[in-house]
Amino acid sequence: IQEAIGQPFTEEKAIQKMVALLRQRQLADGSWGWWGGSPRNQWMTIYVIRALHAAKEAGYETEALEKGLLFLTNQLSSLRGSTRLEAIALFSEIGQNMDYAALLAPYDTLPSLDWNTLTTTLIKAQQGLPFHLDSLAKYRQETLFGGHYWGQEGYGFYHNQQQYSLLAYRIYRTAGQKEALAPIRQFFLEQRHRGPGYHWRAGYRNTFEAALILRTIIPDLLEDYRQDTALNF
Repeated sequence: IQEAIGQPFTEEKAIQKMVALLRQRQLADGSWGWWGGSPRNQWMTIYVIRALHAAKEAGYETEALEKGLLFLTNQLSSLRGSTRLEAIALFSEIGQNMDYAALLAPYDTLPSLDWNTLTTTLIKAQQGLPFHLDSLAKYRQETLFGGHYWGQEGYGFYHNQQQYSLLAYRIYRTAGQKEALAPIRQFFLEQRHRGPGYHWRAGYRNTFEAALILRTIIPDLLEDYRQDTALNF
């Protein structure tokens, strides 16, 4: 972001410190727990691997990433439910070579639009497997200001408007449906300005949710910014 707006990046040491801390907190088998010294947790391991891969893409490499990927690969057959699908989604996202058609077969008969079906659709889009966008159009909802979203308010981590709408955004972007993205960004931007009297909360629920949203939409906002800047010269 700072590069796009012509400002120097000054947090190099902070990133190096965080990568080193994650390496130190890694357990002997390659996994991570919620806290230093706590038992391994598959969800947290997936979360840390995703963060370390993003760090690698930005030039901050560590051997902890490969060790974590090896652990998760070996554990995949024993994972169940949303955690297993989250692991498959991670492998797809970072470009691991796997038989995704076989891995997704158990999810092909899911009956309704939820986190599992949306995640499965995203993986299929990323891997060039057949998928359909009909359900997204069918279940799309619209705010008073024209924002598009999916799902209902909820306390669950996977099952809420933000998670469903983030997945829909990524599906449309992967499918090349650029015209569908701006109304979804509108929904997320509206969420930032919700007052205390709007339903039961104001703004994003926590920093994790805010980080997911920003990580998803900022690259496209920056691209729009660059195009607008170029047009003004």
